[in-house]
Amino acid sequence: MQLDIKRYLNRQEQDLHSEYRLDLSGRGLLPELTLAEPVQVAYSCRYNGAGAVELSLEIAFKAKAQCARCLAEFERSWRFTPAYTLREKDYECAEPELPFTPDGRLDLDELCYAEILLGLPSVIVCSPSCKGLCPVCGKPRALGCGCEEKAEGNVQAFSRLLS
Repeated sequence: MQLDIKRYLNRQEQDLHSEYRLDLSGRGLLPELTLAEPVQVAYSCRYNGAGAVELSLEIAFKAKAQCARCLAEFERSWRFTPAYTLREKDYECAEPELPFTPDGRLDLDELCYAEILLGLPSVIVCSPSCKGLCPVCGKPRALGCGCEEKAEGNVQAFSRLLS
C-alpha cells in the first residue's frame, strides 16, 4: 500500500481514513514469533495547513510466541500507534528516513513492518513474573519440580573449576 504524500502536500487529496490487512507471512520477524493472522492496519492522513501531512497509524496483530525464560508457547496481541508529521523535505532528501519512493509515495507496508520490528521487545516472555526453568531438572519452575536448588557461592564454583 502506498500513499502519495506529494498529492496531500499540494492539497490535491482530501483527508483519508482507511484500513487494510497486511500479510507479512513471507517476512521474518523474530525467530520465536509467528503471526497468527494478517496484521490489521488503520491509517489517517490529512494536510495540517502548515505545509505538512499528519499521518497516524494503528497497527494490531496476534502472534504465537515462545517464552525466552520457560520455553512455553503462548499467544499475545500487540498494538502500536505511531504518528508522523511529513514534509516535502522528508522525501526529497538523498536518503529518506522513511520508505519513500523517488516520486513522493510512502510505502505503508514497509513502514508498518519497520514499526513492528522496532516495537517488539528484544526478549519475549510469557509474563513479567515468569520464573523460567529449574537449573537442576530443566522443568518450568511454575509447575513446581521439587528440586532443591543447590546454591553455590562464586568462590566455591570458581575453585571447583580450577581443580
